[in-house]
Amino acid sequence: MIACFITEMTGIACERARLPHLHAQPFALRDDKGLLAAVSPEAFPFGVRRGQAATFARSLCQGLVVLPYDTAVYLEAAQAIWDTVAVESSIVEPVSPEVVFAEISGTGLLERIKELADCIADAIGAGVCVGLGKSKLVAIQAARLSEGNPVMVAAGRERPLLSPVPLADLPALKPALVAKAEKLGVHTLGDLMALPVRETERQFGQSAHHLRELAKGDDGDRVRALWPPRIVEYALRFDDEVTDEGAIHHALGLCASHIARMLAIESRYCRTLTLEVEMNKVSSVLREELNEPTHDPGFLQRAAIRLFDRLKISEPVTRLHLEAGEISAGSGVQLSFLDESDENGKLSFDDRKSLDAAVKHLKEKYGVGAVVNGGLVHQAQRIHLWTYPLGHVSDEAVRVVTNPGGLPVRLYREMPRSHETLHYMIVEVQNQWRETDWSWGKLSEKTCYRVATEPDGLYELHQLGGQWRLRAVAD
Repeated sequence: MIACFITEMTGIACERARLPHLHAQPFALRDDKGLLAAVSPEAFPFGVRRGQAATFARSLCQGLVVLPYDTAVYLEAAQAIWDTVAVESSIVEPVSPEVVFAEISGTGLLERIKELADCIADAIGAGVCVGLGKSKLVAIQAARLSEGNPVMVAAGRERPLLSPVPLADLPALKPALVAKAEKLGVHTLGDLMALPVRETERQFGQSAHHLRELAKGDDGDRVRALWPPRIVEYALRFDDEVTDEGAIHHALGLCASHIARMLAIESRYCRTLTLEVEMNKVSSVLREELNEPTHDPGFLQRAAIRLFDRLKISEPVTRLHLEAGEISAGSGVQLSFLDESDENGKLSFDDRKSLDAAVKHLKEKYGVGAVVNGGLVHQAQRIHLWTYPLGHVSDEAVRVVTNPGGLPVRLYREMPRSHETLHYMIVEVQNQWRETDWSWGKLSEKTCYRVATEPDGLYELHQLGGQWRLRAVAD
């Protein structure tokens, strides 16, 4: 089952922690569009609600204090909530400071989730809404209906829950598709299910299957293991206490080389480096944010040595532990084009620090998607790739069944003209690789597969989140 935890009071709790005078006073948090993103319980009796314009809310409650929504602070505070959820599940996906998904299995789900929700509520001093269902869509809708107790939607009972959901509230649907549906009088998932299958296919074409699956609660968007953040680490313990600086620098080089090799295998780059130096019953730790994402062993070794020098260790060293964090698919090579005065095409250290500070400020103010490195756009990362281009290019929504390891094992194609569903068994995954694209205002990473099927066929499948598309077919 998938569980969704909604903690609408996260931001409210944060502001009251740093501004004690707001206790027992009605106040709200305003987003960049001037709409209320969170409202304190004291403002409810006046009719103040989320989604209202701040000016209108002030007219309802004269003493209402409206503060800007501080995303960076609330995300940091929400990490304690995510850690609590991660104790119960190894697959946790934070979506915002208020919403987090998790895969939950085993017996006594409702009791375990209730205990978890109570633990979170005690930490933030406010109630937690929890829903359980077969998909993210079902879980979040169930959570929105819960009032103090978790709501679990059994398989096959999703339709009454989803029927009132407006299509405009589904982020998986493109605005143009929603506008077209509303022109046809289809405003909710219930309206969609009321349409005959052939009429749905006639009006929405290739999107018809996806729409009907959503109405059944099958969004195809599985929970991703995004928390705790992934790290790559390596530790080296000395047989004897070491004081020689050259030996320590050499050991740091070995640690850096191991980490760089692990990152390079997966075409990943790290953004931070943390060094822990252990001495006799004492340890010192220092973390540095790197100038650019990297998996270069020389760069990592220099950064590690720089951290060691800054620690100013005077005692013999017994153990070194190096840890790379903030791992992602994007490199920072595009920054080299920004400084023409450098004959090597690289920014100076001070310029890089200034640029990083500016980018960090923009992301904190306008969201993490406000600034995107140009080098991330359509950067293919191929894993043992020898494949050649297939002859027939396609862009067809398909349904794919995967095994527990996430690899595709069955393929279903809906043929719009004959209204026939073709079924293929995937007998071999010949190759897989990752690609990063910029589309619809955000950066998205997809996984690509070259598969052989039975009946005989060769296909290229792309997986973006829970959506699958057939992008190429062998002639």
